Amino acid sequence: MNSYYQLINFLKDQLINDPDVNTVIHGLASDVDLEKKNIYPLAHIEVLRAGFPQGLVRVDFKVSVLDQRMVSKQVITDKFRKNDNEIDNLNLCLAILNKLVFYIRNQNNEFDIEMINEPEAEPILFEFGNTLDGWSMEFNLIATNNVSLC
Repeated sequence: MNSYYQLINFLKDQLINDPDVNTVIHGLASDVDLEKKNIYPLAHIEVLRAGFPQGLVRVDFKVSVLDQRMVSKQVITDKFRKNDNEIDNLNLCLAILNKLVFYIRNQNNEFDIEMINEPEAEPILFEFGNTLDGWSMEFNLIATNNVSLC
């Protein structure tokens, strides 16, 4: 059975191929910002659980897309935008997730991978060691269960 490899590599490849994403990692959420040489925006893939509906393999993922908050030392002149790039980060990271969902839903792939839920994104503000902003989204991917009993 290599459905798990197919699903996680499919997801990784879609994120790597996005010109707005510079780094793709996977693992626990607590590992998001451990690498000092990360180049942002960063996409983080976390596996949540898996299931085996009839003839299929379902893997539930959480993908977070994050960018580093830059704070200007200039005096705040715009109370809405403040003196940082929070709004820019949220815009870019949400656009990356939007492209990912659109691509998964609208392309044919060799493994018949499909998204089976309606994901919703949640904002991440000023988190982790490098003060990151972005969005996270949970979704379910399915593929044909190609396990062999022989």
